[in-house]
Amino acid sequence: MSMGSQGRLAIDTVLPFDGSSLPLEFDTENLAKTGTIIDTAGIRGTRSHQQERTRTGNYSVAGTIEMFPAPAELNNVLEWIMGGAPTVGTPVGSTTFPLAETIPTREVLIDRVARRFEYAACKVNRATFSSREGEALKLALDLVGTTELVTATAFPTLTYALEAPFVFMDAVLTLQSATRNMKDVTIIIDNVLDVAFNNSTTASTIVASDRIISLSCLNPFVAADIALYDQALAGATASVIFTNGNFKLTFTFGGRLQFPAESPAVAGKGEIPLRLNGIARKNGTTDELSIVLDLTG
Repeated sequence: MSMGSQGRLAIDTVLPFDGSSLPLEFDTENLAKTGTIIDTAGIRGTRSHQQERTRTGNYSVAGTIEMFPAPAELNNVLEWIMGGAPTVGTPVGSTTFPLAETIPTREVLIDRVARRFEYAACKVNRATFSSREGEALKLALDLVGTTELVTATAFPTLTYALEAPFVFMDAVLTLQSATRNMKDVTIIIDNVLDVAFNNSTTASTIVASDRIISLSCLNPFVAADIALYDQALAGATASVIFTNGNFKLTFTFGGRLQFPAESPAVAGKGEIPLRLNGIARKNGTTDELSIVLDLTG
């Protein structure tokens, strides 16, 4: 039997996959080829469709990989998400991952036991970082690629990162110049990929057409945090920092986070929450987001 527990996943910048490829521990995946059949479906005196009047159409490659990434695994995927070339050592021992106008590609290898599946030229359409009370930091990578290759080639021998994940209890939200309590947090980096097939069976171009970065969090509605409700249009800088021993992951919203007003509501006898749904926008020359990963403490 092909059991999910036996599955494996790796990424690389170039083919073939080998001992230098980067393994990722994952929770679920559904990256898949989805084909089409073109049917003329014309009128010919019957309701039946004729097999001889069909052709193979385009096929797409898309799907999501969900994982609870270790710090070393984040180090291998953040450039894939953000696009910009990482800068090492600012501050010392850390790597800064900036935004860029273009998004790099990665080759993805998935071992589904009976066969291995290679997906070419995959780009990150959307990356969702999320966590809540009592949970680890989760990362969902929505990918778009070009082709699928099914092979019986052996999965390379790779060493997985044996590091503890970041967890919600690690998180510190700073907003409107003060640290804030929160019950959950979600950060989405949406590269809004535009996929064109042109005169090709598979995707011929995958281009980032826009960028929408958002932060959502659920906060207690208390007098000390009243500044979080109905914030000014100018918005504010903000940060979310996860610290795990010597590891630190920092999301810095250096541009402006803008939050349209959403009134709190009394839904029962429990604590009244305030949901914040903000969009990060560039301010002058300051990008809307940068991510710093410190692997040394």
